[in-house]
Amino acid sequence: MKIESVKQWSTEKISQYILYVLVGLIVLIFILFYLIGFDLPFLDNPAFNAPLFTDGVIALMWLMLIFAIGLVVWSFVKSYRSQTKVDQIVNGIPATKISYVVWGVTFVLMVLTFLFTPTSPVIVNGKLFQEWFSLKLSGMFVYTSILLLVIAIATVVFGSTRYIRRNTHQDVHKA
Repeated sequence: MKIESVKQWSTEKISQYILYVLVGLIVLIFILFYLIGFDLPFLDNPAFNAPLFTDGVIALMWLMLIFAIGLVVWSFVKSYRSQTKVDQIVNGIPATKISYVVWGVTFVLMVLTFLFTPTSPVIVNGKLFQEWFSLKLSGMFVYTSILLLVIAIATVVFGSTRYIRRNTHQDVHKA
């Protein structure tokens, strides 16, 4: 496989390889996490475990977060630069409108979940955690992720019923 041929790959093929690499890396890190030194006692409190590869899991999460933020910024800049004054319609799909709606809904959800996330203290590893901003920020990411997953599932279900809706609509017009 030549590096020059990567530019000729389809988007689907590139995303498949990226998915395989990410899944393989995640599986490797978590196998190391659970199989090597998982039962080591925590020095400050032996009631807790201090797995040997905890730093590896944390580093993987940070790398994935930074990579995801970089992709979001790159995607935003690329879509902003490629936009024309006229709405782009690709294969009968209003791509520009969908892009703006996705960005807008994600931003509004993040603001709303930040505002409405409770800040009651939580106990983490036996210690009280009550920093207001960190509680709001972590709650925002958790609740926004959950809401976006629910929206994605609802969209897939709605899209999968398209053929049923189309056939019902055509049957009504035939009668």
